[in-house]
Amino acid sequence: MRITIILIITILYFNYFLMGQKAQTDSLAQQQISKLGFLRGSWAGSGWMMGRDGQKLQFAQSENIQFKLDSTLLLIARCWKI
Repeated sequence: MRITIILIITILYFNYFLMGQKAQTDSLAQQQISKLGFLRGSWAGSGWMMGRDGQKLQFAQSENIQFKLDSTLLLIARCWKI
């Protein structure tokens, strides 16, 4: 009986301290990444690039830029069409 109680207390103790990080947002990270807010939105355009073989390739590109993870991460989703 004692071993069972000790085992349960041990499991609960380690479960409490090993639950992972808190769900608290870093206010400094939010403040610094908010300076990049002018990039947010949908962007589209065309351009060209020079390949290794010297060929000039035309492409169309679109980007969707948005904040994620409670405004602590800037996600840039890019799509190319050659």
